[in-house]
Amino acid sequence: MKHIIFNKKRLATAISLLLGSGMVAPSFAQEAPVAATNSVEIISVKGIRGSFARSMDLKREGSGVVDAISAEEMGKFPDTNLAESLQRITGVSVSRSNGEGSQITVRGFGPEFNQITLNGRSMPGSGNSRSYNLDNLSSEGVSTLSVYKTARANLPSGGLGATVDIQTLKPFDNLGLKYSVSGKAIHDSSNEKGKDFTPEIAAVVSNTFFDDRLGLAFSVSDQRRDFQLQRARTAGWLANSTLPNNATLAIDPRGADHPNAGTAHLPQDLGYGILDSQRTRTNGQLTLQFAFTDDLIGTVDYTGTRVTMLNETVGWVSWY
Repeated sequence: MKHIIFNKKRLATAISLLLGSGMVAPSFAQEAPVAATNSVEIISVKGIRGSFARSMDLKREGSGVVDAISAEEMGKFPDTNLAESLQRITGVSVSRSNGEGSQITVRGFGPEFNQITLNGRSMPGSGNSRSYNLDNLSSEGVSTLSVYKTARANLPSGGLGATVDIQTLKPFDNLGLKYSVSGKAIHDSSNEKGKDFTPEIAAVVSNTFFDDRLGLAFSVSDQRRDFQLQRARTAGWLANSTLPNNATLAIDPRGADHPNAGTAHLPQDLGYGILDSQRTRTNGQLTLQFAFTDDLIGTVDYTGTRVTMLNETVGWVSWY
């Protein structure tokens, strides 16, 4: 039998003694735990990309088929006219009045079949129709346009094509003091009697108080536009089959004996007119919000609109 003898080194002997007698770990002084901070880094996306992100969030979180357009920043909606903005949405077309977008058609349903609401409240019809002219509201005080193409229980009924909800600026959407002032000018080449350049001025102010428990937002805008319309019309057409041959010959050079003679038509009348118009639109909005608790917020808002049109018409009509 062969024996193998291991010679222990000093290091191995010291380790064996520690393992055999039990290792006693030295004690070290521990530092006091550092208090955890609750600071959270917030990344805020603004501008056009922020507007797209908010629109996608509304589509994602909304029930049913809904599209939305969000303002880039406070007081900066994509278009001056709300109807012009809505035509960006699939299935929405715009009818124009005096060169401006006025009413919308959604999925083939005309303006009288669409419901327009302001902060969830139904808007009155314009004229003898239940359709609302969107050019009566300025876009500076609007934060979001939502188009609901399917019915929802929390929406007013009556929108066969769609229900368009106009959400105005609210102070709790922009905490702290925020303000925006803008000025524009319109040059209408059709204008003949009014001013060559007409102004549009708007201002939006929002602020919160008492540790963001109370909020106040105010917006005002004034727009003037001078333009001219030229129109030609006829009330209808009459066939000349009952006219004498000499009149038929004068109208139809093929002659009175031609098989198709007498099929020419004469207008009942001819009219031509020139309309010079001066349009002034003034909007004002006031919104007050108070946070009773973190989950209960009260909102009171007022919107005022006044549109004045001064028209001067010159025309002539010839009857046949």
